[in-house]
Amino acid sequence: MPGPAGVGGWRGAGAAWVLLLSQLGVQLSLASSFLTGSVARCENEGEVLQIPFITDNPCIMCICLNKEVTCKREKCPTLSKECALVIKQRGACCERCKGCTFEGNAYNSSMKWQVPARPCVTYQCQEGVITESEIQCVVYCKNPSKQMGICCPTCPGCIFEGRHYKEGEEFQPEGNKCIKCSCIHHLVACL
Repeated sequence: MPGPAGVGGWRGAGAAWVLLLSQLGVQLSLASSFLTGSVARCENEGEVLQIPFITDNPCIMCICLNKEVTCKREKCPTLSKECALVIKQRGACCERCKGCTFEGNAYNSSMKWQVPARPCVTYQCQEGVITESEIQCVVYCKNPSKQMGICCPTCPGCIFEGRHYKEGEEFQPEGNKCIKCSCIHHLVACL
């Protein structure tokens, strides 16, 4: 089965190279304007093509599109200003920030996350290093209740405008006798 013109027997290879290189944004000298030939052709629609000296660059991919060799250059995303350690893997086109792996999950640099089993701990990936910070809870009552998945224990009742109210207690905010509030399930509801 014949390959693209130029890959099996490079008929009109000069113009194909000029066309491919100009599509990729390669600056061509005046000497190259004297090359003649035709567009590189191919048979298998959608096939990824390997073209020496062009697809050796991991940022360039050529495919057979409408029976012609079409090459595109990958555009790399802009890296975050917070990225302090840039890496480029062999065979990859774009540079990226060094990330982290934690309990089988991949995280990008500068990303923060929490694990349900430890709700008081925040993890952060920074250029391949995972840091953890723990929340310190301040509890104002004697018998706080601990709830699953919530970091800090809660006290029974409510706090409204700096005052503590018991669960089920009704009260009126200072200075407004027309409003009646109540403490229900740690929340203040006013009517």
